[in-house]
Amino acid sequence: MRQVVKDTNTIKSFIISYISLKILNNDFKVDTQVPSENDLALKFNCSRLTARSAITVLVHLGILYAIKGSGHYVSASAIKILLPPFFISLNSDKVVNTQISSDETNVYFLSTYYLKNKIIGKVYWNIDKKISDNISITYEKEKDFSKRLINAGIIGIKVIESLTNKNGKTYIKHVHFDEGEVFLFSFELWYIDMEIISKKTYLKM
Repeated sequence: MRQVVKDTNTIKSFIISYISLKILNNDFKVDTQVPSENDLALKFNCSRLTARSAITVLVHLGILYAIKGSGHYVSASAIKILLPPFFISLNSDKVVNTQISSDETNVYFLSTYYLKNKIIGKVYWNIDKKISDNISITYEKEKDFSKRLINAGIIGIKVIESLTNKNGKTYIKHVHFDEGEVFLFSFELWYIDMEIISKKTYLKM
């Protein structure tokens, strides 16, 4: 028998995480339609209103967009918004992960991303030690730490602390929590403006 979760906020978080992970896993591709409110309500055994509330959050974040009379679709900036380190990795050809330090509860890493031997971004990770140990064992062969988090299904509820652009670089701080608001991981990063990279201006510097 399927378990019924009565807490609408919890179900809402489940739906948001479900769609987010599907996008990050490339199951829901850019400009493709996500499940309807009715389908989500059926899948998560909740009201259509709860499903709509989750979809609305994703639309407001810029992860989904609506087409009137048709449904909701994955935006071109979805991955960039959901998990910037993964977005950077998609634009890089090499990543080097270095453990900086650790304590009783957390592990601190530095991920440096390269394109054509030039650094295009750096990510400073702060990850719960239990999570770090678990995914290091389970996904030992996966070099990209952001992909490990996706493969392990660890995204949670994201809080964007800051987002700034300066001198052709984007600076972001994120903190991720689970449905119970327990800390999972956080990161601070910067990356070169991808439009600069796409125009190959940066590669000529």
